[in-house]
Formats: sequence, structure tokens, C-alpha cells
Amino acid sequence: MFQLKRFFASALLICSFGRSGNAQEFTSSIDRQWSVKQLVEHHIATKKNLAVQDVYKMLYHAHFGVEHLLTDTAGVRSYLLRELASMPATPENEPLVERISTTNTMVRINLRPFKAQNLDPEALLQAMFASAAETKPDTFQFGREWNMFVDLVRYGFLHFPMNEVNEFNRLIEGKGIVPVHHSEAYKEANHPAYRVVQRGVFERLFSR
Repeated sequence: MFQLKRFFASALLICSFGRSGNAQEFTSSIDRQWSVKQLVEHHIATKKNLAVQDVYKMLYHAHFGVEHLLTDTAGVRSYLLRELASMPATPENEPLVERISTTNTMVRINLRPFKAQNLDPEALLQAMFASAAETKPDTFQFGREWNMFVDLVRYGFLHFPMNEVNEFNRLIEGKGIVPVHHSEAYKEANHPAYRVVQRGVFERLFSR
């Protein structure tokens, strides 16, 4: 049993800190693979009141995208235009493109800097629908990364309430992997306004 625990701890440390062994290296190549710990710590550092629910939502978007929200093309377009019209064109120190996956394949496009840079909403809509069409839901990778997050919390590498983690484990066991909203505390503190797309699709459409 001791040997098994020691092996598990070593493996967890490798998974937690990534290949470099330094969990604070967030600013190297955008194509670099991050560990789950690096990804979550990045969002802890850049967001207020990040809860287990928000980590779950981030991993869900990373591996399933947002196709479930894009069933009504006219409604999606109308909602985006209304949201952009209602917000100030001030970026509030937000990046335009925000990483939400360990591979940096899926990203959030934050709408406040998007509007401040006077970018084209119609091109963003194209990116959203193209991303949904090109994203293959990956239950295995979601489960793998969620289980890594659970173990990181359980063994004290990340500090979140374990009872909240267990609550989401019960949700997955009972209902499967389903989309959720951000936590109320996160919404109050950060006022999230973004769209989720594939980074490659966004770069392709906005580098023309």
C-alpha cells in the first residue's frame, strides 16, 4: 500500500506541474501543453471567486464546446448583438482571447475587449458556428481532466471545498456530463461576457 501511495503521489506531481516542473510558467508559447493544475491556477490568478462549478464549466467548454447553445441561428445572432450593444467598449484589463483548455484548442473571446477593438460580430458568429461544427465532444478527455482536478483537490495541490467537488461527482454520476452556469459568486465578481470558439477558427477568420 505504501509503495502504491508513493507511486501515485509521484505521478500526481508530474501531472500537476507539467513537463517543466514550474506551475507558474503561464506566458510561454501559446501552443504549449498545460497541466490541469496550471490551467486552474491561471484562472485563480486572473479571476475572482473561482469555484468548483466554474472549473467544471471551463472543462466542459474545453471538451464539448457550446453546440448546445447554437440551435437557433437568428436567436444567437440577435442575442450577441444585443449583448454587445448593452456593454461599454472598455476592456477592463481582460484579454481578448482567454485560454480555457490544457491544449489551448478552445478559447473564450471576451466581448468587452472585442467591442473595444471594434471587431466584426458577424465574423465572430461565423467562428462560433464553425467551431461547433468542427468540435467533436470528448467524454474521455473531459473525464480524465476532471478526475485530475478532483485528485489535485483531494491531495491538497489545489484548494477548493471537497464537498463541492463531491457534489459535482454526484451530478456526473446521476445526470451525466451536462452544461452548467457559472457560480453566482463568480458572476457577481467577474461579469463574464464571452463566446467560446476554437482558437484556430478564430485566428483564421480574424487574420484576413
